[in-house]
Amino acid sequence: MDADFEIVEKLEYEISSKEIRSDSNRLSTLIHNDFEEFGKSGKRFSKSDIVNEVPIWDYHEIEIKHLECVRLSVKTVLVKYQSFSNGVRANRSSIWVKENNHWQMIFHQGTIC
Repeated sequence: MDADFEIVEKLEYEISSKEIRSDSNRLSTLIHNDFEEFGKSGKRFSKSDIVNEVPIWDYHEIEIKHLECVRLSVKTVLVKYQSFSNGVRANRSSIWVKENNHWQMIFHQGTIC
Protein backbone atom coordinates (compact mmCIF):
# COMPACT_ATOMS: atom_id res chain seq x y z
CA MET A 1 0.00 0.00 0.00
CA ASP A 2 1.13 3.53 -0.78
CA ALA A 3 2.66 5.21 2.33
CA ASP A 4 0.47 8.31 1.88
CA PHE A 5 -2.62 6.10 1.68
CA GLU A 6 -1.67 4.48 5.00
CA ILE A 7 -1.31 7.90 6.66
CA VAL A 8 -4.54 9.31 5.24
CA GLU A 9 -6.48 6.14 6.08
CA LYS A 10 -5.24 6.35 9.68
CA LEU A 11 -6.26 10.03 9.84
CA GLU A 12 -9.72 9.25 8.45
CA TYR A 13 -10.29 6.71 11.23
CA GLU A 14 -8.81 9.11 13.78
CA ILE A 15 -11.06 12.03 12.82
CA SER A 16 -14.08 9.71 13.25
CA SER A 17 -13.09 8.63 16.76
CA LYS A 18 -14.72 9.87 19.94
CA GLU A 19 -11.38 11.05 21.34
CA ILE A 20 -10.60 13.32 18.39
CA ARG A 21 -14.18 14.51 17.85
CA SER A 22 -14.16 15.82 21.42
CA ASP A 23 -10.77 17.56 20.99
CA SER A 24 -11.18 20.95 19.26
CA ASN A 25 -7.42 21.50 19.06
CA ARG A 26 -6.76 18.20 17.29
CA LEU A 27 -9.74 18.73 14.97
CA SER A 28 -8.36 22.15 14.08
CA THR A 29 -5.01 20.57 13.20
CA LEU A 30 -6.59 17.88 11.01
CA ILE A 31 -8.99 20.20 9.17
CA HIS A 32 -7.76 22.61 6.49
CA ASN A 33 -8.66 26.30 6.82
CA ASP A 34 -10.60 26.11 3.52
CA PHE A 35 -12.54 23.01 4.63
CA GLU A 36 -16.11 22.50 3.49
CA GLU A 37 -18.52 19.65 4.22
CA PHE A 38 -21.86 18.66 2.78
CA GLY A 39 -23.27 16.58 5.63
CA LYS A 40 -25.63 13.64 5.29
CA SER A 41 -28.28 15.98 6.73
CA GLY A 42 -27.86 18.26 3.72
CA LYS A 43 -26.35 20.97 5.91
CA ARG A 44 -23.17 22.73 4.82
CA PHE A 45 -20.31 23.04 7.34
CA SER A 46 -17.09 25.09 7.49
CA LYS A 47 -13.99 24.42 9.56
CA SER A 48 -15.22 26.70 12.34
CA ASP A 49 -18.58 24.87 12.40
CA ILE A 50 -16.85 21.53 12.84
CA VAL A 51 -14.27 22.69 15.39
CA ASN A 52 -16.88 24.53 17.48
CA GLU A 53 -19.90 22.20 17.14
CA VAL A 54 -18.70 18.61 16.78
CA PRO A 55 -17.13 18.41 20.27
CA ILE A 56 -20.54 19.12 21.86
CA TRP A 57 -22.61 16.78 19.65
CA ASP A 58 -23.74 13.45 21.09
CA TYR A 59 -21.22 10.90 19.85
CA HIS A 60 -22.40 7.70 18.19
CA GLU A 61 -19.86 5.01 17.35
CA ILE A 62 -18.92 5.15 13.66
CA GLU A 63 -18.16 1.93 11.81
CA ILE A 64 -16.20 2.38 8.59
CA LYS A 65 -16.41 -0.23 5.80
CA HIS A 66 -15.11 -0.56 2.25
CA LEU A 67 -12.54 2.24 2.64
CA GLU A 68 -10.65 3.02 -0.56
CA CYS A 69 -8.00 5.66 -1.31
CA VAL A 70 -7.49 7.20 -4.75
CA ARG A 71 -4.58 9.49 -5.55
CA LEU A 72 -5.78 12.67 -7.27
CA SER A 73 -2.35 14.31 -7.41
CA VAL A 74 1.03 14.08 -5.67
CA LYS A 75 -0.37 15.96 -2.66
CA THR A 76 -4.07 15.09 -2.85
CA VAL A 77 -5.89 11.88 -1.87
CA LEU A 78 -9.58 11.02 -2.16
CA VAL A 79 -10.96 8.64 0.49
CA LYS A 80 -14.26 6.81 -0.16
CA TYR A 81 -16.10 4.55 2.26
CA GLN A 82 -19.40 3.62 3.85
CA SER A 83 -20.16 4.57 7.43
CA PHE A 84 -22.64 2.96 9.79
CA SER A 85 -23.67 4.98 12.84
CA ASN A 86 -26.79 5.08 14.99
CA GLY A 87 -28.69 2.88 12.52
CA VAL A 88 -27.82 5.05 9.51
CA ARG A 89 -25.66 3.99 6.55
CA ALA A 90 -23.99 6.68 4.45
CA ASN A 91 -21.61 6.84 1.51
CA ARG A 92 -18.79 9.22 2.38
CA SER A 93 -15.91 10.87 0.61
CA SER A 94 -13.10 13.03 1.91
CA ILE A 95 -10.34 14.90 0.14
CA TRP A 96 -7.04 15.23 1.98
CA VAL A 97 -4.28 17.62 0.94
CA LYS A 98 -0.64 17.64 2.01
CA GLU A 99 0.77 21.05 2.91
CA ASN A 100 3.99 21.71 4.79
CA ASN A 101 4.44 17.94 5.09
CA HIS A 102 1.11 17.52 6.97
CA TRP A 103 -2.14 16.00 5.73
CA GLN A 104 -5.39 17.91 6.30
CA MET A 105 -8.97 17.22 5.28
CA ILE A 106 -10.18 19.96 2.91
CA PHE A 107 -13.52 18.45 1.86
CA HIS A 108 -16.00 15.87 3.14
CA GLN A 109 -19.42 14.70 1.95
CA GLY A 110 -21.87 12.24 3.43
CA THR A 111 -24.89 10.89 1.55
CA ILE A 112 -27.44 8.61 3.17
CA CYS A 113 -27.87 5.35 1.28
